[in-house]
Amino acid sequence: LKFMRLHDVPNVATILGATVHHAHLIVALEWARKGTLRSLIGKVDRKQIRKYAVQIMTIIEDLHARGIVHRDLKPENLLLDDDNSVRATDFNSAKWKKEGGPVGVMEDKAGTVGYMAPEVFCGDPYTYSCDLFSLGKTLVVLVFGDGVIYAPTPMVMEGMKKWGLPPGGRKVLEGLLSFYPEERPSLEVLE
Repeated sequence: LKFMRLHDVPNVATILGATVHHAHLIVALEWARKGTLRSLIGKVDRKQIRKYAVQIMTIIEDLHARGIVHRDLKPENLLLDDDNSVRATDFNSAKWKKEGGPVGVMEDKAGTVGYMAPEVFCGDPYTYSCDLFSLGKTLVVLVFGDGVIYAPTPMVMEGMKKWGLPPGGRKVLEGLLSFYPEERPSLEVLE
């Protein structure tokens, strides 16, 4: 089982065991006493958002360095441990590199509508940057809640301004939410 290879990836929920029951895979994970990021929607301040953004970027960077594209990053798949640190889970949609090669370009639709990058939703070829779009959408949802248009529309950007997000933060979010993957900032730029 591929997901068992995640045992040494920092900030990924620890897999305690797995079994098959009536043709269903059941995975036992560490207990996330504080729930998921979904429980924090609309309840976080800028400092917390920044902390979670950095932690999620680190998760994405660690996964991508191992040739894994999560493809379903969203508040429900980001657990909170006892220290309020983010731990990624749910790798059902993940794409794993083949032995000796990169993940490369993907074309299959995977993930959750609303958090999917536009190129994934439309069935266009895509790469690792789809996880960056999902990060941007997750951050916007944490601030404004569900139902927000997930594009860098003037309304969303004006809302970020009213919320007190500095111009640099707005520019990063606008880049993450770009409809054009080549316009999304790389993880190196985000650091």
